[in-house]
Amino acid sequence: MNTSYSFSTFSAFVQSSLRRGWGRFFLLMFTLPTMAQTPSDSLVGEPEYRYKNLTQLWHNTSNAAGLSLDDSPNRGFASIGFNHRGGDYHRVQEGGAMNNMQFFTERYQRLGRYLYSYGKVDFNLGRTKDRAFADQYRPYNSNPYQSGSDIAGSYDHQDFDMVASVGTTDFSGWRFGLQLNYQLGDLSRLRDPRSRSQLLDYRLTPSVSYTMGGHTLGLSGYYDRRKEKMGSLVTVQSDATLTYYLFSGMEYATGTIGGYSSFNREWVNHQVGAAMDYGYRSDSFHTLNSFGISRGEEYAYGTYKYEPGRYFTYLYNVQSQNRLLTGNVLHQVDVRMDWQQGYADEYRQQLIIKNDPQIGTTSYTYEKQLEFRKRYQVRTFDCAFRYRANFLNDAPSRLLQQATASLKGYTGFSIDTHKASNRHLLPLSSSDFSRINIQLENGISLFKQHLTADLTLGYSVSTRADLQLADDSSVLAQRVLLKDLPYYDANLFHGRLQVMYQFPLTIKKSRAMWFVKAFGDFTSANSAGHPNLYNVGFSVGLFN
Repeated sequence: MNTSYSFSTFSAFVQSSLRRGWGRFFLLMFTLPTMAQTPSDSLVGEPEYRYKNLTQLWHNTSNAAGLSLDDSPNRGFASIGFNHRGGDYHRVQEGGAMNNMQFFTERYQRLGRYLYSYGKVDFNLGRTKDRAFADQYRPYNSNPYQSGSDIAGSYDHQDFDMVASVGTTDFSGWRFGLQLNYQLGDLSRLRDPRSRSQLLDYRLTPSVSYTMGGHTLGLSGYYDRRKEKMGSLVTVQSDATLTYYLFSGMEYATGTIGGYSSFNREWVNHQVGAAMDYGYRSDSFHTLNSFGISRGEEYAYGTYKYEPGRYFTYLYNVQSQNRLLTGNVLHQVDVRMDWQQGYADEYRQQLIIKNDPQIGTTSYTYEKQLEFRKRYQVRTFDCAFRYRANFLNDAPSRLLQQATASLKGYTGFSIDTHKASNRHLLPLSSSDFSRINIQLENGISLFKQHLTADLTLGYSVSTRADLQLADDSSVLAQRVLLKDLPYYDANLFHGRLQVMYQFPLTIKKSRAMWFVKAFGDFTSANSAGHPNLYNVGFSVGLFN
């Protein structure tokens, strides 16, 4: 890879970001977690942090009432890092090389006698090159009524993701909780025609749980509103040949020459869901099992509330987390399955113009003439299984989160599968892709737990890559679907290595455990030309 070019490009990008004021933002956010540290908090590092993550099962659900069941001590960390992605194994709509700067922080904190809290902030700022036909955040297995340009260009992204949870302590077996998820996004195209997509997504999840002995039953429900909006496209140069495409599923798209300046569209999704959790806890065994279901209805609006169609989704998920302590080994068995069923109704509408000569106004509305039910259909299925044997230092006799145990190493494996099916009816076009991935996972802590290393090696087999197009001469067929087919058909060898070094450091009488982390992962495909994908990065941070 051309490392000098990647580094110089990324350096220019970072300097530009700092000039825009993001440096001051990161400096402020990076110091916030240290302000939350209390004198009674113990100095913990990566091995201790990983043990506590292993034993906190309720945090991996949407039920904030379980925060006090996890009974986590006050802890957290903050980091800032950079990563570069490169290689030629990628899809057209996701782009190629990417540079990204990330700030991440999370904190578990007890608030007084009756409340436990958790907070997370994840901010990403980056640039992706050679992306085409994708001016929105979700180009795959989602709402088909999207848009994009056939000219590949660079895109800047700024993404902010925040989670805030609070849960009560026990009140005669009852616990109550509330979680807020809040996301902001900005995706801007840097080449004519220039688009800007802005995202706002928030979710509110109240929850309750009841504990009797070692058994706990939890229930949560949520409302999620997601809005992604694009304004008019702009151009820097005058080019009468620029074409902008509106998609309607699979290879079907409508190209507009010179008319994109008046284009605007927004996607508004309302989703409601519920989840049920059952947990059992003994001195040496914990299990937590969850089932969730949700329904979403997404509106796509254009000028004067024009609707090309409406997209509906049904999501189902099952999760089982299990921990068994035998001596100084903590066995971990996790299973998760996710299903998505989605379909889009397509509308044919007519513009109705009404003039009122008395007051001199003109109104514009669209009237639905025809409706094609479930013309576009999406089906996805994901299943993952993981087993790890985690080896502990100072292993406790009971599975307690407050224990001083730490993780000195682990070994295990995981198996996961992914299936995706897309259909467009009348005329019929379809795509069916699936693969299964098997990987070995190993980690170790060395030099009195100052150095932690993680190694993953795996092989991914494509079990199906089938594409049937009614019109294989269209622009989307030639430039996207057929071009992406080798991506889905390839078998992959992949690996990842991560090394972290931690050290105590005192700054202005505040002592914390700092760390420096570097990682690299590599994927190689067995298809023609042997395309590859790599991702390298580093970060610096502190535990508090």
